[in-house]
Amino acid sequence: MININKKEVLTTLLAIIETNYHDVVFLNCWAIGLIGKLPAHEYWLEQLEFCQTLGCTENAIHEELFSSGIDVGKIFPRLLIGLLYLKLQKDEIGLVDFERELVDISDAYDMPELDIEYVNTALSRKEWDPDFRQLLDGMAQVSLDKLRQVEKLVM
Repeated sequence: MININKKEVLTTLLAIIETNYHDVVFLNCWAIGLIGKLPAHEYWLEQLEFCQTLGCTENAIHEELFSSGIDVGKIFPRLLIGLLYLKLQKDEIGLVDFERELVDISDAYDMPELDIEYVNTALSRKEWDPDFRQLLDGMAQVSLDKLRQVEKLVM
């Protein structure tokens, strides 16, 4: 039996879902793999196991976050950006889509290091400056670490 940090797991799963980093089949299998390892029954995992769309998985995660009183906090937008940047590096999304998502996220969340003016200025340059790239690399590394922690739960 294992114990999980529910806030970290749910926040990471929500970022995975919202960025389409993994598909619904992965999430179904992940839920099945985790159910038997937990000391207590978790209804949200059962829901995740049977979802057939990413929208359904997102609803299950949102419901559990709400019912548990969990605030995804400041890490969530950084996970979104990090996962999207990883997808960009793997050519799973294009630069235009990444930039559009980055602008939307930086506009929607309070992120002092990525305020909307800084993002628009950085993206308007032909080549990203090293500080901007380092910021994105850092977010990608944190996201990759969280992703691996979640994946490791079922191994």
